[in-house]
Amino acid sequence: MMKNRPYLPLLLAAATALGLAVPVGAAGGTFADVPDSYWAYPFVEKAADEGFVSGVGSGRFDPNGTVTYAQFATMVARSFRSDVLDTSGGGDWWLPYMEAVYSGGLLEGTQVSDRQSWDSTLVNSPISRYEMAQVMYHVMNLPGAKIKLPGSAAVSQARQSIADWGSIPRNYQDAVAACYAAGLLSGVDDKGTFGGGSDMSRGQSAVVMCRLNGVEVSQPETPPQSTEGKTLVAQPLTEDPLSPDLTPSSVKIQDLVDYCDGALDHGNLSTSGVYQIRKFTGEKADFAILEAYVEELCSGSYNLELGEEYYKSYSDTFFSWGLNYVGTGNVTDTHTVTYTDTECTIMIYGIIERNRLEASIWIPLDMELADLGLRYGQATQSVSLAGPSAMAGLYKLSDGSFQTSDGRLTTRMGQAVVLRDGVSYTTEASFLRNSRLSRDELWVRNFYRDETLFFCSPESRVMTGDVYTRKDLVQEMGTIGSNPDFFQSADDFDNYIWTLFFGAGHNGEFITPLLTQLNQFEDLTVRVMYWDEGVEAVYYIYAVFDSSPYTVEALCAVDLSAGSAPQADESLTMYTGQSLNLTCPTEFGTNYELFTWEIVEGTALAEVSGATSKTCTLTANRAGTVRLRVTYQYGVDEPDVLTGILRNADKSRTRDYLITIESR
Repeated sequence: MMKNRPYLPLLLAAATALGLAVPVGAAGGTFADVPDSYWAYPFVEKAADEGFVSGVGSGRFDPNGTVTYAQFATMVARSFRSDVLDTSGGGDWWLPYMEAVYSGGLLEGTQVSDRQSWDSTLVNSPISRYEMAQVMYHVMNLPGAKIKLPGSAAVSQARQSIADWGSIPRNYQDAVAACYAAGLLSGVDDKGTFGGGSDMSRGQSAVVMCRLNGVEVSQPETPPQSTEGKTLVAQPLTEDPLSPDLTPSSVKIQDLVDYCDGALDHGNLSTSGVYQIRKFTGEKADFAILEAYVEELCSGSYNLELGEEYYKSYSDTFFSWGLNYVGTGNVTDTHTVTYTDTECTIMIYGIIERNRLEASIWIPLDMELADLGLRYGQATQSVSLAGPSAMAGLYKLSDGSFQTSDGRLTTRMGQAVVLRDGVSYTTEASFLRNSRLSRDELWVRNFYRDETLFFCSPESRVMTGDVYTRKDLVQEMGTIGSNPDFFQSADDFDNYIWTLFFGAGHNGEFITPLLTQLNQFEDLTVRVMYWDEGVEAVYYIYAVFDSSPYTVEALCAVDLSAGSAPQADESLTMYTGQSLNLTCPTEFGTNYELFTWEIVEGTALAEVSGATSKTCTLTANRAGTVRLRVTYQYGVDEPDVLTGILRNADKSRTRDYLITIESR
């Protein structure tokens, strides 16, 4: 325990090495090298006033100087481990401070977690921002912590605000996300970049110690951003349109479809009187899902409480629950709970026959089936808009380019700016109105090697403000095929007639969100920030994957004035200098067919050989779009023996190929 009379020379030595305030000769006021324009100025002043830090002499603070393990341990020990801090012994000045934080488990996961490795060289080396976050994460776990660990939903949301999330090592991700969610960290720039590999500066230490100690710091108001030369074409979102904002008047219930996360099979929603009904099937062991679902709904946060419970086993097992709505919303309908005489608002009932479970859930039409983020056996999932700029507004600048209102992303017409794990790329963005498949298509091609983004929506149905999430875009695995690598190239997306669809070229594969364990998407948002029909549109995309690259964020501006996409029977992509063999499908029998291949659009971009054969060769010379047409017909001019009509009458067909040629 700390002694009543600490060894003053040792304390002074520690304070001098760190720049901590001490009761003798402590300096105050403004530091000469920390002007009020310095980004952390109010924190440095407050930290010095509270005694967390002081200057380095001669009226200076050295805000950009580095902080060592020993120095940061001293700050933390004095704030949170003073009850076990014993500075009465001799030896190295840093030892008692390191011992205090070590004994509290605050060094776990850092380079100094091994007590046996301590020496003056190691503990007096700079601490990185990664390790600073790790220590802060453990501090939030202490019983007397001023700032407590945030909940899982807040941590999940915080991950989306970290621009370089994909580059953060796995062993530091929990700590960094928790520190962001708790408001202890906000990044080293306006993009929310963490920059964990850099050393922690003295200015940063002043900020985190104020925040970690729960000390409020008054900051000058940020002057409003100049809007000169800018036109606001999309307002920032003041409220998350997807957030399940629960209040005493809420009438929302977590949809069991989302809660079971594919573990139960389910039928379509039907109605009976004033109730909406859905049936579920599964195995006997899946009864645990229903039990957990009822327990979660009645946990006190969702305006529901358990009114009736029934469970009896004979040759088969019969079960039911009745839940009552206890909020202030207008929900008054009740139904007799199966196997009982009790009237309740919600009824869940079913039977277990041998190893087969069947269940039904009855919910009043007055209640909204929603996804509140609850998942069986998992932490609460974020159901809010995903992406650091997902709720930003959009400016159109005087030069015709577009910029998010938070200043993070700027792009020009026909282009997309893509942040791939925080690294910026600029690439082509294009729009196609594909009337053949009744959908509008956004393409962001090859921003990094073969990585591509593809989003399609119902034709002529999009408008400013539309939002799509992973839940909206997920596909049943059975409709795609059993092979998780089914999509071999971006062209494969054209083989599906879905009108709402998201695909991505990711880490050498082409994937789409799947409703199975094979799903590689952890989160997804597509927001139509701006749509001026027939003129222009701007999309915002944010995707989180389960492997590197972990995050892809894009702002895409496309020209809508080009009209409908050229219609073609098949679309292909090739590169300049490449040759491609194309074979016409037969219809009348190869012994009687004649073939003619010709380039009808883009004749200067490519050339054809074998123009009268069933298979031709197309060679790409320049980038652009080529339309290749093959005409094939019955080749014998003779009458049918029965009708006398010439056999080649009405026996001519054409097939068009739309070929995009890209530069290597």
